Amino acid sequence: MTNIEREVLELIRKTLTDEEIDSISDWKCIFGELLDQAIYCLPYAQLSKSDLLRKEEKNQYRLECLKNLTRNVQILRAQTKLVQLLQTNDVPFVVLKGSAASMYYPHPEYRCMGDIDIIVKPEDFEKANRVLEKEYVLEQAIEDCPLHAGYMSPEGFEIELHKYFSILNNNKKLDEFIYEGIDRCQWHELQGQTFPSLPPVENGLVLLYHIYQHLEESGIGYRQVIDFREFANKNKEILDEFLLACEKTHLRGLAEIMLTLCQKHLGLDIEFKKKMNIQSDSEEYLLSLFSSSGNFGSKIREEEDNKAEIVLKNFKNPIHGFKILQKYGLENWSLAQKYIVLRPFAWIYQIFRYAGRIRNYGGLKTVVQGSKRVNDKNQLFKELKLTKNY
Repeated sequence: MTNIEREVLELIRKTLTDEEIDSISDWKCIFGELLDQAIYCLPYAQLSKSDLLRKEEKNQYRLECLKNLTRNVQILRAQTKLVQLLQTNDVPFVVLKGSAASMYYPHPEYRCMGDIDIIVKPEDFEKANRVLEKEYVLEQAIEDCPLHAGYMSPEGFEIELHKYFSILNNNKKLDEFIYEGIDRCQWHELQGQTFPSLPPVENGLVLLYHIYQHLEESGIGYRQVIDFREFANKNKEILDEFLLACEKTHLRGLAEIMLTLCQKHLGLDIEFKKKMNIQSDSEEYLLSLFSSSGNFGSKIREEEDNKAEIVLKNFKNPIHGFKILQKYGLENWSLAQKYIVLRPFAWIYQIFRYAGRIRNYGGLKTVVQGSKRVNDKNQLFKELKLTKNY
């Protein structure tokens, strides 16, 4: 971790524990890091009252936070329209992540929100799809992504209609928890807008598994870590029940290491019984992944060894790897798009495309570094018992 990354981590800890922030070394760099992590509004309440920022810095910071507050209100209003639409058509559902994470924050309005995620039971998916197709623009059909269908609201916000949540590791037990939780949904209010969410235990499982999903895929930063931290802080009385559910869904190791990191670095004041033997080196490695990745891998997206890591992970399963080659080959090969006869060979084109990129960007060194990233993560997942298919 760099000095700026460490300073940002300490700044967030003080923000979450409501401690005084007494110094800022380089606001431009600090704000850049907060922006990369999509948590730039969190310390606004403290910093806006302090003398740590110059007048022009404070004014600009205020403007950026106001933009985020406005966007959050717009997303919540768009979400309310969706909620009312599904209610009117008798489709049982819950909201995932987003507002269902913000509700745990002392200042929910300061959490950056992205798209709108909802989930229905598989037997209700087709009905929900038909309802949404009448009001929203279909961006991604379920045939293109077995996890969810994607829509665009008139306000320009992405909506993901989930049929499943845990496709990555085929964790059917987790999906069962979620579907059962839909029947016991709880209603919440944020800034005058109401929505249904899963009960606390099931909602915590979603926030935890979301971290794993993006660790495995694009990378993940502090925003989702803080979501989990705030969940744990607000639900201390059910922590034992939550950890038992984590055991049943094969997430106990990840839960324990996340709770420990939040205790050590984000001021989470809880006690829990540890069952897993997790090394301190693994804790520091996981923390470094959060710090270096940024929000959904924003800080490493253009690094060539990160791209190599993504490619190598795709080839853990040869069939899946072939499908990826064919998919991207069709997207990138203009001749295959024009001539049908060439389309079956798009995967060959993509192999040569990857080989050319490796040659142009670091050669074998890029592959070695990407391979190391894959192996290091696999070792961590093995230690946390996250590597099996269930």
